[in-house]
Amino acid sequence: DGSMSSPFQDHSQLNGAGGTGDVDEAGHTIFFYEGIYDIDDSFHLEPGQKIVGQGVDLVVDGNVIVSGSPGQRPALTHDTGRKILLADNVELTGFDVGTPTTPVGGTGLDGSAGGLTSLTIDEMTIHTSGGPALHLVDGALDIDLLDVTASHSAGTAMIISGSATGTTTIAGTATLSGAGGASLSGNHAVNFATVDIDASAGTGIAASSGVAVTIGSAAPLAKGAPTNGSVDAIGGPALSFSGGATLNGTLTSLSSTNSSSGGIFFSTGTHDLTVTTQATVALGQE
Repeated sequence: DGSMSSPFQDHSQLNGAGGTGDVDEAGHTIFFYEGIYDIDDSFHLEPGQKIVGQGVDLVVDGNVIVSGSPGQRPALTHDTGRKILLADNVELTGFDVGTPTTPVGGTGLDGSAGGLTSLTIDEMTIHTSGGPALHLVDGALDIDLLDVTASHSAGTAMIISGSATGTTTIAGTATLSGAGGASLSGNHAVNFATVDIDASAGTGIAASSGVAVTIGSAAPLAKGAPTNGSVDAIGGPALSFSGGATLNGTLTSLSSTNSSSGGIFFSTGTHDLTVTTQATVALGQE
């Protein structure tokens, strides 16, 4: 019946289309024990829900109901389709979306419909193949991810847009490969500890509308991380920053080939970038 004494064996009774017609309700906490869960359809969340995995303790009214640890993080995955359709004011913590060997075959976290006012994420990794790791539109973001790996040959591997505010931090490595690497807009901060970005038909990192991007040692990361990374692009600039977007950080290498607009494009805003090993680009600036 989905209680602590008799938990569901899969998520099917929680997954009505659009979050309706199922047993969970807005504001509920849903807990996943350690394991790999094959989510063969999109998991539709409802407003105010908290999704907790055993990678962290399950705490109710100040009491630890189930003890958790990082080695017990469950994973929600399937080889096709979007995995988690976000709703307003949800919290996600202590589980993974996909794994390195069984990535999600579509979008990892999907908030592309917009209209979010807030989103909180902590102690998670995301691994996708065939869609972006994140596609978020709007919302006050409080996101602290560990590692993110996304392969999306038909599009961009990470997208945050609209009126997004707040902070997104990837404290491990962001490995993003696709036609484009990361597309970021909105008045918020995005902190990468380490990046490995490979854009096969577009821009490595495209930032606009006041986004503040930090990479490596410049990122305010409490967890600490290496201070290197690479951005490579074919058919577009490695970096394109406009509309007051700013960049501060360190890369090991930077390259752009066959770009009609230059290998690095900076418009208005403040930019402080160090490349420690090799940069193969043509410069463009407005």
